[in-house]
Amino acid sequence: MPEGICAGRNRGRGLRALVLAVQAVGVLALGQPWGGLPAAWGADAPAGNAPVVTPSPASAAVPATPSAAPPAGAVAGAAPAGTAAGELGLFVTLGSAAQQNAGLQTGPAQVGALTGTIDAMAMIQPEASHLVRIHPAGAGKVLSVAVVPGQHVNAGDVLLTYQNHALHGVRLQITKAQAALSTAQAALQNARATYERGRALEGGAVSAGETRRRFTALRAAEDEVQARQADLDTLRHQLESEYNSVTESDASPNGRHDETSRIIAPSAGEVQTVGVGVADDIGPNTELVALADLSTVWIVSDILPQDAQRVQPGGVQVTVPEGQARTVLHSTITSIGYLADPATAGACHQPGG
Repeated sequence: MPEGICAGRNRGRGLRALVLAVQAVGVLALGQPWGGLPAAWGADAPAGNAPVVTPSPASAAVPATPSAAPPAGAVAGAAPAGTAAGELGLFVTLGSAAQQNAGLQTGPAQVGALTGTIDAMAMIQPEASHLVRIHPAGAGKVLSVAVVPGQHVNAGDVLLTYQNHALHGVRLQITKAQAALSTAQAALQNARATYERGRALEGGAVSAGETRRRFTALRAAEDEVQARQADLDTLRHQLESEYNSVTESDASPNGRHDETSRIIAPSAGEVQTVGVGVADDIGPNTELVALADLSTVWIVSDILPQDAQRVQPGGVQVTVPEGQARTVLHSTITSIGYLADPATAGACHQPGG
């Protein structure tokens, strides 16, 4: 934004009041008069970096007569002898006490452009692509909840645990598949031994047709072992990928009868919402926790509609967090919402990345 957002207010009330008192548009100088005009105030003040206020050339013809006594800490003096009334200038020298009371700060003059500011309230929003909504792989009942909204977590931290009935079912299926595989392997060993004996007795006690039949049975036993092995591998993959992923882990991988699953944080971030409580029934469609990665965020400022025309994409937004005056965030305005937001009484949203 060309003018900036959320910038601090200037402490210049004392100086503005002083300029109004002398009834002229003042020019702030340090150390010496502007335009060679003599001093009306400050004849007895010490020289140095004291601020001096003089009338501009456009207002030099107007007599600059103070309407009241000099402010506290200022020293007034008479104009030098021989000075014409039309050439009188007005110089005000502020002592250290007056400068402190007025909140005046001095510094070296620099050439640059002055810009205005728009004060606005701002809030931080996470990027939509960095917001993770965690769902369970199975179905069951919530046993415990370990986090609350606003809490910061690290990758792998346990968010909640639940009784996973589907996990128990998968483990039972794995046990059944292992038994079926063992049976198929035993049948294969028997078929192989029978075929080997048939080949040894072929042409004598065993006919050639019987040997071919035994060979066919051997191939069928080998296929059965491969099928049972595939079933077991499928169930193990389901257990490892669905119930042990970046967002969920099996609490007891070696316990056949334990059906507890843990929901874990896939990355470091801040908990945005917790959608369930203890003893709630949940399923794959239930949103348990929303976790936001705050490494990149949006700073959204609410400004009045009449101020929206003063803001342009590409401008600078300066944000000072509440209670942290030493922390200043500089961001670039990327977009401006010109539609009024009912939630903010007609203010416009202005995101700054």
